[in-house]
Amino acid sequence: MIAAYHGTSWLSRRIIKFTRSPLGISHVGWVDHDWSVWEAWTRGGLLHNASLWSVHTPGTIVDLFDVDGLTDAQRLLVADWFERHEGAPYDFASIFGFITRKFMDGNPSGLFCSEAVYAALEYAGRPLLRSTEPAPTEAWQVDPSMLLRSPLLKWVGTFDHPENLQAITHQHG
Repeated sequence: MIAAYHGTSWLSRRIIKFTRSPLGISHVGWVDHDWSVWEAWTRGGLLHNASLWSVHTPGTIVDLFDVDGLTDAQRLLVADWFERHEGAPYDFASIFGFITRKFMDGNPSGLFCSEAVYAALEYAGRPLLRSTEPAPTEAWQVDPSMLLRSPLLKWVGTFDHPENLQAITHQHG
């Protein structure tokens, strides 16, 4: 499941503005089966966090999206991709590319949030944007707003607190 964050920090507001995010999304992460989250974060690179809000400002609004047709075997491959890349540095240069509107393949070993989610799903055989126009050719070209344009994503709900997740935990847990 993909978590899409409505960030409020200075950097989040710039990402929303310069990616022209119609939903106001600045960051995405991958929600694992236990509700932990894999996310490329400016402090620490690719991390495996205990919950949706572990490293986010309290009250940050999060939209959750299921990936239509993702099999259990593919979910295991997504988890495998994240485990293999855990600790990869954050790719600040590519984020700067969003702001300047010029694709910049900054740090070949680094990752930013949507790049990681896109690459993990591609690795699992479920590319999100191959049927969209124009389709990106590389994961580093995918910003958070672009990722959410995938026709394979199904909105689950919007949440601002862990207690509000109880209703869907029973459906997806």
